[in-house]
Amino acid sequence: MRASFRVHPYVSLFFVIVFGQLLSSCSQSSNPSNVQHGSLTGVVSLGSEDASSPQQLANSAGVSISLDGTGYSTTSDSSGFWEFNDL
Repeated sequence: MRASFRVHPYVSLFFVIVFGQLLSSCSQSSNPSNVQHGSLTGVVSLGSEDASSPQQLANSAGVSISLDGTGYSTTSDSSGFWEFNDL
């Protein structure tokens, strides 16, 4: 003998609504108050291309540094230091 099981239409609707709410609540929100900002710093060191007698150049000012795929760019100071803020 085979038993049959029938689910009431309202029970099915209830599960659809509950699972829909669960799935929609799993999405990440981009609340700006939760975003952490940071900085990125570095030093450029320029030298001669002569491998037999490498020499570091005295001034590393004006070297352009950029982050690919973004609008961020900066230049180094005379000591070669560069910095990106509020990333």
